[in-house]
Amino acid sequence: MPSNAEWDKLFRHVDGTTGTSSPYTSPTAGRYLKAVSGWYGNGNGTDDYGFSALPGGMGYPDGDFYEAGDFYDESEDGTWWTASESNSDDAYLRDIYYEDDYALWGDGDKSLLFSVRCVKD
Repeated sequence: MPSNAEWDKLFRHVDGTTGTSSPYTSPTAGRYLKAVSGWYGNGNGTDDYGFSALPGGMGYPDGDFYEAGDFYDESEDGTWWTASESNSDDAYLRDIYYEDDYALWGDGDKSLLFSVRCVKD
């Protein structure tokens, strides 16, 4: 699973920028990393890098998932865990939402159910 630094590197590569702030929010990476179909409304991306990001929503530890229309809706929001902890209870995550081009960061309780991406070393 990618660390915060690896997600930062991806977002900066897609943006064509440099820097060292971490975690990094990209103003454009969402557009270029989203799949060309599968997102709510007109929220599809260009998938310029073959990342094919798809929305996956969010689930609770008991197996329940957010309902349609909620922020972490399964067709509107893609959220992926990082391997980096923000504290003993929470880990950093990366988020892409259907209605804009941003690729954001946040943190959440480790018991929540978000998607993961694997990285080949």
